[in-house]
Amino acid sequence: MTTDIEWTLPGEWVRQETVWFSWPVSSHIWPGKQAAIERKFVEIVAAASRFQLVSINAAAEAHERVAKALTAAGVAESAYRLFPHATNDVWCRDHGPIFMRSRKTGEVRIEDWLFNAWGGKFEPWNLDNEIPGLIARSLGMAKESFPLILEGGAIESNGEGVLLTTPDVILNPNRGWNCDRKAAERILCDGLGVQEVVWVEHSLPNDDTDGHIDNVTRFFGPSAVLTVVDPELPGLQENFEALKQRFDSVIALPRPETDGPPKSHANFLILNGGVLLPVFGGKTDAEAVSILRDCFPGREIVPVDCNLLLEEGGAVHCLSMQQPV
Repeated sequence: MTTDIEWTLPGEWVRQETVWFSWPVSSHIWPGKQAAIERKFVEIVAAASRFQLVSINAAAEAHERVAKALTAAGVAESAYRLFPHATNDVWCRDHGPIFMRSRKTGEVRIEDWLFNAWGGKFEPWNLDNEIPGLIARSLGMAKESFPLILEGGAIESNGEGVLLTTPDVILNPNRGWNCDRKAAERILCDGLGVQEVVWVEHSLPNDDTDGHIDNVTRFFGPSAVLTVVDPELPGLQENFEALKQRFDSVIALPRPETDGPPKSHANFLILNGGVLLPVFGGKTDAEAVSILRDCFPGREIVPVDCNLLLEEGGAVHCLSMQQPV
């Protein structure tokens, strides 16, 4: 990376100040399963809080209920913070802020890109679109706004100038960029402080996001990636072969069997001392755990059953947004 680029998007493995979640307070999202989904969130927050501070967006009227549930699960009050930020949905990776860090001073600031619920698929999204600004105000943090739609799950940074993304999302007409690849690359490089955009051509089928990168290919080091493969989807093997031409280490991650929304072990969340890994009760779970242990030898791999989350199309990475120190 050239030294004239100051603000950059860190890799997820750098030291984190906290990790953000948006609590499931909208009963229409999981009809008839509100209690079950809140229990799942308690489980995930409890797991994350073993490694670092957790920050939670939730409508103010839900705070007492959330605190009671976390206390009952043994989560100490000092392990989390509640913020009165109401949301429409739970996917903080996509409606939350993108945290940038200065290479010169170490200061962290927020980038606020627009959010439209993955191309206007799920109304309403007005509250979700306000979350980056609310977090910036609550933290007293500087914020830069961008007039384009971009979800955090659509981008993956190695922290050293390289960004992974998919054409299925960035170039989709429903995101409204209305430009070609070269123009999109300039926008991403200028906005996110990177020098190179690597396009991962093939996404998982049946993805409500149209093909987020965090379900397909993830960095685990500056020149090391995990990428999902499946013999029944030749495009994923094409991804694998193309990535081997660019990065020093490319490791295949098995794809769980599914006939619905895309199950993916790639939707893992890296924390300071651990990794929360989506599992689904199938034959690929044990292999995925073993692979992640090899990729993250200094971190504990914590399997999280994500079948309930998958009913709304996501897993643990989709739910979260890390804030670097």
